[in-house]
Amino acid sequence: MTTRLRGVVLLGQDRSRIAEALARHAPDVPVVDVPSTETDVMDTVVQEAASLARPGDVVLLAPAAASMDMFASYSARGDAFAEAVHRHARRGGGPGHP
Repeated sequence: MTTRLRGVVLLGQDRSRIAEALARHAPDVPVVDVPSTETDVMDTVVQEAASLARPGDVVLLAPAAASMDMFASYSARGDAFAEAVHRHARRGGGPGHP
């Protein structure tokens, strides 16, 4: 798995548990912890993911837990991610370009 995983950006209340699992099972994978719970958190997440990505990489929103602490629903979380990706692209960002 770690040969195909360039990095992980974590957010939400369970991020420390996921970071611990990654440290055990994929210790060479860079992990970025985003502690913010502000409404613009997805912009930070997308920027961090773009800084880890290289051309041709896939950036995947892969919820490992519920996020009712930050978003009203799973669709609101997905919409926030998609909107942040679009804002990032409009600013000229791309893989490897925060």
